[in-house]
Amino acid sequence: LAVLGLVDLRRRRVPLVPFAVILLEVAVVAAAIFGQTRYRDPLDVVLVILGAVGFDRLFLPRGAHAVTRRGP
Repeated sequence: LAVLGLVDLRRRRVPLVPFAVILLEVAVVAAAIFGQTRYRDPLDVVLVILGAVGFDRLFLPRGAHAVTRRGP
């Protein structure tokens, strides 16, 4: 679901930088600290958020999650 959420956010042109930064941070810290689970917790939050977006795309009607963007 997280991969589907990531693809959906990308299609909607939502900035993915916050997710990428957390992923990179977790990878670096886990590699430096031998992968202890407490350093992986921020990534778990990101995966839940992306999974929720993927769930939304799969199981809610098309018009239910449409958010209009206002231009500058």
